Amino acid sequence: MSERLIKRSALTPNPIPSSKPNFWQDPQPFVKLLFIGLIGLILLIPLFMVEDAVNQRQTFRDTATQSITAGWGDRQIITGPLLVVPIVTKYLDEKGKPYETSDNLVILPSKLEVTGQLQSEIRHKGIFDRAVYLSDSLFAGSFDLSEAIALLGSRKESVALWNQAFLSVGINDLKGMQGQPKINLRAVESEFLPSSAILKLLPSGIHAPVNLSEWTKDKIYPFSFNLKMRGSDEIQFAPLGKQNLFTLQSKWADPSFVGSFLPETKKISAEGFQARWDISYLARNYPQTWLEDDLPTWFNEARQTSLFGVALFLSMDSYRNSERAVEYGILFILFVFLTYFIFDMLGKTKTHLVKYLLVGLAMCVFYLLLLSLSEVVSFNWAYMIATGATIALILVYSHQSGQNAFTGTLGGVLLLIYAFLFVILQQQEYALLLGSIATFLALATLMMATKNIDWDSRFRGQPKTAELIETEQEPELGAGI
Repeated sequence: MSERLIKRSALTPNPIPSSKPNFWQDPQPFVKLLFIGLIGLILLIPLFMVEDAVNQRQTFRDTATQSITAGWGDRQIITGPLLVVPIVTKYLDEKGKPYETSDNLVILPSKLEVTGQLQSEIRHKGIFDRAVYLSDSLFAGSFDLSEAIALLGSRKESVALWNQAFLSVGINDLKGMQGQPKINLRAVESEFLPSSAILKLLPSGIHAPVNLSEWTKDKIYPFSFNLKMRGSDEIQFAPLGKQNLFTLQSKWADPSFVGSFLPETKKISAEGFQARWDISYLARNYPQTWLEDDLPTWFNEARQTSLFGVALFLSMDSYRNSERAVEYGILFILFVFLTYFIFDMLGKTKTHLVKYLLVGLAMCVFYLLLLSLSEVVSFNWAYMIATGATIALILVYSHQSGQNAFTGTLGGVLLLIYAFLFVILQQQEYALLLGSIATFLALATLMMATKNIDWDSRFRGQPKTAELIETEQEPELGAGI
């Protein structure tokens, strides 16, 4: 019996140590893909945190630069001129006692032409910038009193106080007013005074008294005046005339036309811009003549919807570019992960899941570096520095962790990704087109690189180990003893 045991022992081979790899080092491909996707979802958290940091810095920038607008002038909205004629209406009460009510007859211009020049510049507050301007605008046109006289003729009980009439101009921020403007009405000059004198319609502005008692037989009243004012970011106007012709020009090379009406013609170049609007009164929702008490708040609401103008656009706003860059973050991270995964499948390298996480975090830190550096240097320099630091970190890490054969290819992929992102950020109008083309080319490259991979064998699982084979053959050895 002992002889047979000795023989069996001699014939039975020693167990071969298991060569099964560690699961976290080399899991099944399908499982590994799932974990890579999970890491991508986890990396959304730092990306959201960077995006929130961008928003916080924008808010801090706006707060810091408010001191510029506080001393210079905020964005300006100019509404005017309005010709206002006080009227008194006499009534009899139930007992036959007379009493009076007062109101204002509001008349808008029949023709309004504005020619404006904007002298623009960038003011600095610490590390932050704000666009400011000095506007010089010439207002010219005429009032037609035909409709107003007809309205008063239908109200026999109302009396117009022509000797107390005034012209009113609404101005959003009076801190920016420059000089002492005067209005010329039928060759008679009048100085503007503080307050719009018609606060229900224009809470902030200036007015000029005009005596129309000697001119009421005439129905056309030409006017002209010049306004110089300082402001920030943008300037807007209200098209109060039946016919509105506005022309603005400036040496600012990046205008953004805002409001309800775009310019009919515009010319933009590196030397500045020139824009012209031609707006009919039919395009707005308020009449030419009315009584103030009839439309106290409705006019303000309708006026807001008819404003138009230009904003001084800071084309290289680092916060806007950083925010746009973060939007592409997860896409580029997953593309780098996919590069690692394909090289794993080709057998040229084996990447631990922890390495995926660390490389992804390094790419997230890129956006934080970009945000912080762009506050102290130009965005282009900030982008180059952040890109160089991130690529160097990832390549050194890959090289030191034993992935030497993979380092060159990985460096090329990272350079292409960050170069493409830079182009996208510069070409705002063609960002979608460039993004679509790049995505197509990336997919085509991926398909060509993986065309020879036998995905069935890769996803089928690991072959049997030597230990399992010997276990199956053991009964045959015993049977021959």
